[in-house]
Amino acid sequence: MPPVKVNRISLYLRQRIVNIRQSGKSYVKISSILSDTEEVSISREAIGKFYTRFRANGTLSDPPKAAGRRKTLQDRHLVFIDEKIHADREISAQELTRELNARFHINISVATIKRARKSLGWTRSATQYCQMVRHQNKPKRLDYMYALRCLADNEQFDDVIFTDETTVKIQTTTGRSLGRKGSQS
Repeated sequence: MPPVKVNRISLYLRQRIVNIRQSGKSYVKISSILSDTEEVSISREAIGKFYTRFRANGTLSDPPKAAGRRKTLQDRHLVFIDEKIHADREISAQELTRELNARFHINISVATIKRARKSLGWTRSATQYCQMVRHQNKPKRLDYMYALRCLADNEQFDDVIFTDETTVKIQTTTGRSLGRKGSQS
């Protein structure tokens, strides 16, 4: 039966190659010995490459694979993104890109920002309901609460709707906000 050509050298064959080579045989002789005894066909070049790698590393196993592509965003960038979103839930990916470029001097695509945002657990959704309170009435409410000593009594006004306040169901909106699943606001 003719010898079988192998694509990868098994650990058993690697050990055999090392033992035969240490007994003083050449790569060509090792190839013919393996062809006769193990019925496998391994070229002298493959044997030479393996043995050179074995002498350099001292191990029969394959060298570790490269880790691949380096991450574009490091942990400090992700922390920065998380803090920015937490501070402003309506910040867009374009704004985050500009702020990352200004702070860390790195050029990041909008798609990368969106992937990072998703990996941090932030989801983007349209605003459906909004509370409408006139800005000029906000300090007046606080003054009213102080006047009635409501803060001292721990009054929260949970059962009161002020006359200048309206909850509106938004039909069409371009406003989008970020939130984490299971968190309030």
